[in-house]
Amino acid sequence: ASGSYCAVKAFMLITSACTPLPPNGLGVKRRRRRKGLATERFPLLRPDAPNITWSTDFVMDALANGRRIKCLTCVDDFTKECLTITAAFGISGVQVTRILDNIALFRGYP
Repeated sequence: ASGSYCAVKAFMLITSACTPLPPNGLGVKRRRRRKGLATERFPLLRPDAPNITWSTDFVMDALANGRRIKCLTCVDDFTKECLTITAAFGISGVQVTRILDNIALFRGYP
């Protein structure tokens, strides 16, 4: 019985020397491989005139006190003109539609 105990103990020493364990004996999560894209990607077409397509994006940052702010940016793809930058602590879907409707009052919808 002591021979198998020594073999198991030696195996544990070898494996623990090869794979370092994090503190408190917690396991390390393994990352899953990303699957390939299901559809073929096509390059974006460039618009021929202003106000055909707009691009929107959320940008997030933190203040000095640690509070997060979110900015909604909207850009005309042809002129690269910034249509709006709206900063708030939180922007709901209703606010996004209201912001885009306000842009459309002055420029029309794309």
